[in-house]
Formats: sequence, structure tokens, C-alpha cells
Amino acid sequence: MSYVITSDKTELKIGTCIEALRVPAQSGDLIVFQIGKRIGIGRWYPDICGVDWIRQPGRLIACVGDTPVRIIGLVIPTEDPPKEITNLTVTEYATALFDRRKLKG
Repeated sequence: MSYVITSDKTELKIGTCIEALRVPAQSGDLIVFQIGKRIGIGRWYPDICGVDWIRQPGRLIACVGDTPVRIIGLVIPTEDPPKEITNLTVTEYATALFDRRKLKG
């Protein structure tokens, strides 16, 4: 799914285009999530003291209570990528995120 950032409640600048890659998220990954009818972007931190957390600039969300939290996917920017990853496919980029490789240009 494609999204455009329209809020300053994320570490991405307003107007950034992203894709939500449907792969399992790991701790610290930037994700697209849904709580109720609201969709947001934040960093995923599962099972810290028995609670899953989402961190956004100036906000920490505890995933508790009756409202379900759904991870839609991993955030992949669709704009021109940084110089060090311009020759990678989306699959290679996602693999690099999971491998936690340091991509150097």
C-alpha cells in the first residue's frame, strides 16, 4: 500500500511518499500501523515489560486495552533513495533492513 506523510507526528517529513512492505517487523523498525480507524507511523518495540510499544516524536504509545493495534507493514520510502542504496531493489533494501547491515556509499 502507498501512503503520503501528512502529519508532523513522524520522523519523516511531510509530503514523503512511502510503501508499507508486508513483512514481519523487528524491534526498532519504522512501521505503518492502525489503531481503530487511525493510521500512523512509528518505531515498533514489542514485549518490553510485557507490553508492545510504538514510539513517535514526542509520543509513546502503549498497545494495551480493547482497541486492536495492527501492523500494516514496514516503511519503505518510494522517493529517490540515498546515494548508498540507489542500485538496490526493494527486496534487497528490505533484506538490508532485516540484516541490519550498514550501507555505506
